[in-house]
Amino acid sequence: MSASKAQISFAELLGANESETQKWRQWFDKQPASVLDVPLSIALAKNVREFVLHIFAVELRYAERLTGPPVTDYQNLSTLSVADLFATGDRARGIYRDYLGTATDEDLAIVMEFPYPYCRHHPCQQAQNVHTRLTPQHAPLGAVGHRPARGP
Repeated sequence: MSASKAQISFAELLGANESETQKWRQWFDKQPASVLDVPLSIALAKNVREFVLHIFAVELRYAERLTGPPVTDYQNLSTLSVADLFATGDRARGIYRDYLGTATDEDLAIVMEFPYPYCRHHPCQQAQNVHTRLTPQHAPLGAVGHRPARGP
C-alpha cells in the first residue's frame, strides 16, 4: 500500500488514543502517588505531573479550539492526583466524540488559524507573527503527537 492510500478515520484515531490512555491510566494507578513528582525535563515540565498535564492539556486545548469554547488555562486544570490529570484527557476526548457525532463535511473542511505560541509552555514562546493552521482532521494528530511512542 502506498503512503497516499494509507488512511485512518477520526473515529479510529480517537479509539486508538483512548486505548493508549487506558494503558497509561492502569499503569499510573499501580504506582505510588509519588510517581507524579519524579523529576524530568521534557516539554518544559519539571516532573511527571507537569508532563502528564501537558499531554492532556494539549488534547483539551485542541478540542476546545476545534469546537469554539474558550481555551482552558493550564492553571485551571487540577493536578492533585492521577485521576484529576486523566479527567482532563477524558474531558478532551468527550469533546472530540461530541464533535465527531455532529460534524459535517463542511465542518471538517474548515482550516483554523491561531497565533503561535498558543501554548505558554512551548519552547518557541518567543516567536512573533507565526500562526498555526489546523484542520479538524489534524487536531487529534497534534494531541497524539504529544504522547510517548510506546505505552507502559
